[in-house]
This record gives sequence, structure tokens and C-alpha cells, in this order.
Amino acid sequence: MNENWYTWGMNYIWFAWITAIFYSASGLVGKFAANHKIQNRWLYSFVWSLVVVILSCAAAVYFGFGWPADWGSIILAGAFSALTALMYTFAIYMLDVSLLSSLYSFRAPMSVLLGAVFFKESLSSYQLLLIGILTVGGMAVSIDEKMSVRSFFRKPVAFALIMILLSAIYNALVKNAAALNPYWTTVFWYNLFNQVFLLPTIPFFWKELPKIKLRDYTHVAISAVLAGIGGLTVISAITGNLGITMAILTLPLTLIAAMVLSHFAPKMLEFHTKKVYAIRLVAAVVMFAAALGLSK
Repeated sequence: MNENWYTWGMNYIWFAWITAIFYSASGLVGKFAANHKIQNRWLYSFVWSLVVVILSCAAAVYFGFGWPADWGSIILAGAFSALTALMYTFAIYMLDVSLLSSLYSFRAPMSVLLGAVFFKESLSSYQLLLIGILTVGGMAVSIDEKMSVRSFFRKPVAFALIMILLSAIYNALVKNAAALNPYWTTVFWYNLFNQVFLLPTIPFFWKELPKIKLRDYTHVAISAVLAGIGGLTVISAITGNLGITMAILTLPLTLIAAMVLSHFAPKMLEFHTKKVYAIRLVAAVVMFAAALGLSK
């Protein structure tokens, strides 16, 4: 089976869009599961990751994988994958899905700043201006009914930003691993190590397993399958162009969907006034434009 499946008539931009759509759907379904189905965050994270691993490894077995040429890059990507997945799960419980998804626009400036710190890449005044715009937009997108920027300076938002920083590092590590190893070999082994690194979390939830009905896992599994498909396509996208892919992934698709759902089913995910959503949407669009500018 050809490991270069991602060249079959599609370039990285198509894969980036597919990833954005599936990640957005995964976040919405996952937030519903966190609100109404599974209360234990450790259990949610483990089950969610397990489904993603099963899906990804099954695809790798089908297309063909082998032994990595560089184990270090694989293990490091797996470690950051596990840490990012765990922190993402906790962030889902802490924040509105519309806010959390919009904060991902900070991933672009974080990637630029990481390049400046670790690779001595120079920053132009234009890039610094865009980073400033993103910061102001981040404050605006976190505004709630109190209409205060203080809502940005909260521990849950800080936690989410740390998680997003780690996800930026994780994406770079996956790209590096995919450059040093065949595609499906990378997919299989880094996903497998992801679950291995999550095994120590089992004591935090194993006593609750008998209390939860099998059907309560359905939405977590659906969210994981959607994320798993996105996880497969994102490697093809970031291999083509990391910056443009990160910009596309910051599109406010989840925010728009949450706004629509809040009107028809306010108890499903979240509910805010139209004024709050309007501010968040404008801020998210501005942040996307700035992130796109940083990615060029």
C-alpha cells in the first residue's frame, strides 16, 4: 500500500480544511459529552484517546507500517500528544467551546515566537503588530455578559493557553517525526505511545467504570472518531505547510456552530446573549486574519 496516500489528487490545503471541519465537529460533540454524559475528566481523556488510537493504528495497519527509523522523534511526539490530549479534555470542562476554539488563534503567534526563541528567527515590526492584534482579539473573544476584559485573565483561560502552546509544539514534533519516518509508521507508533503515556491516569477513574453505562460513552467515541480522522489528515496538511494549516485551523467554525445551537438548544452546549456572541465572532474573525498574516 502506498504510504504517500496524501498525494492522491489532493494538496495540503484540502487536508487542512478537512481537518478544521472534523476538529470543529469533534469539539462540539465532545463538549456535549462533558456537559451531559461523563463527569470524570480523567476517564473522558483516556477513553477519547483510546478510540483515536484504535482508529489511527487500524488505518496504519491497513496501509502498512514498519519500524521507525528514528525512535526519539516518535516517542517525543507521543508524549506531547498525550499531554496535549489530557489538557484539552480538562479545558473542555473549564471553558465554553466557543471561547476555547477561538483561543486557538494564539497558536500562530506562539509558533512564530517559538521560532524566534529556539531558532533565532527575526521578528519584523509587522509580525509584532499582528501578535499585538491577536492579543487584543483574545481579550475580546473571552468577554462574557459582564463585558469586562478581566474575563481573559482567569486561570481556565491561562490553562487553555498553556495547552495551546503545547499543541503548537506537538504539531511541530509530529511534522518532524513524519519527516524522519514513513507516514503510516509515524501514525502508528506515536499514537501507540500516546496511550502508553496515559496509562498512569487509570487509578483516577477505574472505580467509576462500573457506574457508567455503555451508551454514555457514545458521544465521547463519536468525538474521538471525528478527531481521529482529523488527526490523520492534519499530518498531511502540516507536512505541506505548517503555518497555513495552523491558520486554517483557527477559523471560527466552532464558534459559529455554537452560536446557532445556542439559539435552538440553549442547554445543549452553552448560552450567551447575541451581543456577547457578536463581539466574540468579530474578535475571532480579526484573530483569524492576523493569524493568517503571521502564517505567510
